[in-house]
Amino acid sequence: MLNDTELAPHIEDLRRALGEEISAEKIKEELNKYFEYGIEIAEAKKAVVKKLGGDLKQLSIGIVRTLAEILPTDNNIDLKVKILSINEKMVAVQGSEKKIYYGLLADKSIVRPFTAWNDFNLSKNDVIDVRSAYAKDWRGEAQVNFGNKTTIEPLEDRELDGLSGSDLPSSLPSTEYKINTLRDGLSNVTVIGRILSIEQRTVTVMDVNKEIYTGIIADDTAKIAFTAWNDFKLKPGEVIKISGGYIRTWRGLPKLNFDERMEVERLGDDVLPSIDELGTEQVSRIEGILEVGGGMDVTVEGTVLEIKDGSGLIQRCPECKRVLRNSECMVHGTQEGRSDLRVKAVIDDGSGTLIGVLNANLTSKLLGKSAEECMHDAEDMGPDHITSILNGIDEKLLLKPIRLKGTVTVDEYGAMMICTDLDQIPISEDVTAKAKELLDNFNLNLDAIDREQEV
Repeated sequence: MLNDTELAPHIEDLRRALGEEISAEKIKEELNKYFEYGIEIAEAKKAVVKKLGGDLKQLSIGIVRTLAEILPTDNNIDLKVKILSINEKMVAVQGSEKKIYYGLLADKSIVRPFTAWNDFNLSKNDVIDVRSAYAKDWRGEAQVNFGNKTTIEPLEDRELDGLSGSDLPSSLPSTEYKINTLRDGLSNVTVIGRILSIEQRTVTVMDVNKEIYTGIIADDTAKIAFTAWNDFKLKPGEVIKISGGYIRTWRGLPKLNFDERMEVERLGDDVLPSIDELGTEQVSRIEGILEVGGGMDVTVEGTVLEIKDGSGLIQRCPECKRVLRNSECMVHGTQEGRSDLRVKAVIDDGSGTLIGVLNANLTSKLLGKSAEECMHDAEDMGPDHITSILNGIDEKLLLKPIRLKGTVTVDEYGAMMICTDLDQIPISEDVTAKAKELLDNFNLNLDAIDREQEV
């Protein structure tokens, strides 16, 4: 049985998979039940996650995975593999020459490239047990890396020993996805979409200028930004099928990437709706946006639960535009601020929540008064007018249904939409009448209770 020090990283690993609401004490108690029957840590952890309702994919420490299961963003990977080939070369690392080792390795699922940043005394045909490796993105595929935290031990495994690699795939089969299900880390994706926009740009890659093509592609579920690292002669309006693309986060949003290794096929115009139809607003569920890690040009409908601090008339630093706190900028110190308007509101649609941020123009639209008028009134009336602005925002938004459009990014703090448009959703007369009826009945019941108590 593991001691507390050895068990600690596994408990933290399980808390990531189960959620912070499950205590470390509870996890330890469950693990010990399996240890009493002699079950190894890896299998015990899987059993605990299944029992308590977590996500097995979130486990990393001590969980042996197949090469096919690895994503380019994975860390703390444990593997049982065979070295198919190994070579060495010198590379420049922080201004110094360093010898590294690279080649191919395999298990029963797939062949993957690897790089060893230290000399692990590896040879061709070695069968090894790898602990704490990590993965990196190599042209849309996961490349295994052995670093300073990696340990490698010889392994006896007849099935692995007999692998040649010739009968194994070197990449995963491409899987077709709708755009609204694409998320960071996916590789070998097939996407059918209509090009909404495209432009040529020049970027510098390893000190070499390269022409790339960026734009927006859409299907009948969503839109996504893309980068084509090869000139496929794409044109706005055409429908294409991309096979073998991969998804990476760019500025907090999922982005589709494809290069000369990918297959691009032009399809008939009738496969997808027209550009105008694809541009029509489609309301997305917040839950779905959170699952894929964000979205561009999305529309959500929900109820405003809270107007957060920092809404209304604010002061920004003239240098960096950050919001001032008591005339202080966290970067530039004491500043004479510039007035601005904004709203930060918590939106709930029943499936999840996000923070919607309205700029000065949208806040003015909401209040029916321009930002300049609000600023002039504040100068004349002082704090009283600042309070009246907040009251006006509360009156227009708080506990009201609203439709927002914009770009959503997701990080460890949750989802935030930088809004480009908003509309208040009118409550129908039927709903209003029903609410009034319920309220009247509620008041009648209260009156009856009061009379009974008086008696």
